[in-house]
Amino acid sequence: MDNTNTTDIDKTLINSLFKKLSKDVVKYLPSKFIPALIGLISLPIYTAIFSPDEYGIYSIIISAVNLLSSIISSWLSHSALRYYDEYKQVNREKEYYSTIFGALILFYSSALFISVVIWVSPINIGLDSGLLVIMTAVLVLTASAYKISHNILRGARYAMLYSIFSILLPGGKLLLVLLLHEFLSFLGVLVILLATMIIELLIILIFLIKMKPRISLFGVNKCFMLRMLRFGMPLLFNTTLSWILSVSDRYLIGFFRSFEETGLYAISYNIGDKSLNLVFTSLMLAAYPVIIKTWNKYDKEHVEVLLSKLIKYFYILCIPIASALFVISPLLINILAADEYFAGYMVLPWVEIDILMKGLSRYLNKIWELSEKTSVIVVINFTAAVSNIILNLLFIPRFGFIAAGITTFASYTIYFLIALILLRGKFNLKLFNKNLVLIIISSLLMLIPVSYLHNIMSSSILSFLLIVLVGAGFYFSILYLMGVIKKEVRVILKRI
Repeated sequence: MDNTNTTDIDKTLINSLFKKLSKDVVKYLPSKFIPALIGLISLPIYTAIFSPDEYGIYSIIISAVNLLSSIISSWLSHSALRYYDEYKQVNREKEYYSTIFGALILFYSSALFISVVIWVSPINIGLDSGLLVIMTAVLVLTASAYKISHNILRGARYAMLYSIFSILLPGGKLLLVLLLHEFLSFLGVLVILLATMIIELLIILIFLIKMKPRISLFGVNKCFMLRMLRFGMPLLFNTTLSWILSVSDRYLIGFFRSFEETGLYAISYNIGDKSLNLVFTSLMLAAYPVIIKTWNKYDKEHVEVLLSKLIKYFYILCIPIASALFVISPLLINILAADEYFAGYMVLPWVEIDILMKGLSRYLNKIWELSEKTSVIVVINFTAAVSNIILNLLFIPRFGFIAAGITTFASYTIYFLIALILLRGKFNLKLFNKNLVLIIISSLLMLIPVSYLHNIMSSSILSFLLIVLVGAGFYFSILYLMGVIKKEVRVILKRI
């Protein structure tokens, strides 16, 4: 077979894989879009109920919960996602599920023993702190089980059930917060923790009922469990380092400045996370199982082409959002948060480009995950995390929460550059090309109508929606005229 035919076959295969990926993106989109919408709706409610001080304290508590639950579950949840396709291809799914749940039971038995030891230990704590410790401990366990179940559903491509759980958590939590706040207002922001814990327990119960036929205690494979430990344990350290990189600044703001500034920073981070992260995670949710399948079934070159195409769409969707936030962040904060939080708009654009760099870096991480060299990710993360701590200690005490956004961006840039250097010669990804330049130019040109409308219109949801529609229409029109998305438009029109 000559080279031309091989290239044609490769293109056909890549297009087929991308078509499958596109369908999965559509399936997973509700699991990100609706929770993000609920999250945005909940922000003005939470900021109306709780002061910036209270929200800052909640932010610190929930950050600790996320850290501990990720440390506990990361090795197992990442392994569940990484190895599902491999075991499915050889018809050993029952062995896969049984080993995952065997590891889960082993972990929870250990966690229960430790909890009992702490509970009966002669430590004198007050009622309030005791209640907080109990709620936090239970929430850590429910959150870790929720994360593991979510990744199992991703690996098995149960998009519908994944979406239902993803929507049930924020939606049910918001409704429960409103209900519990009426009767348990003395708990303050702890009602959010209580509501989260109840909904996560409900989801875990439904998941166990769904997966029960696939589990056998006699199907546990010790070799597979050891393999998961080798793959996942470096990711345990990586989780801690990622937390230092993206969340530890909230603690430093609270320590050096005030909980009020922590609340301002947290609300801006949440808004940024609900907008830009929505796009990135919707792509990656569907993409990673397909990428794993491509890696297992084909060769490295196919994965390179697939990832390069994904990065192109990441640029197309994420760069204009990050650019627009430099103009419309005051409008967004004004709509989504109480007046007390308005000063947070100053850090929102920096938060957006933090998340942009974080998302781009995660595409590079996938290479090391696929090749089971997760220790490389730990080295990169360690360097970036140490850089972040040093920069935060230098600038947060003097400049406050705004410095945290800028230093986090600098740290993620360091992360990206190190990852890029380590991949050189080992993997060929098209990160910098003509398309990237045209996308940046289109994003900057889009700011002209966005800035004009922002200056002449009042602060309202309708104004925001109009600005988004006009900006998006202008942006995609320029992209089309420049030839960046002509093929995609042609395919869409052909299907219609």
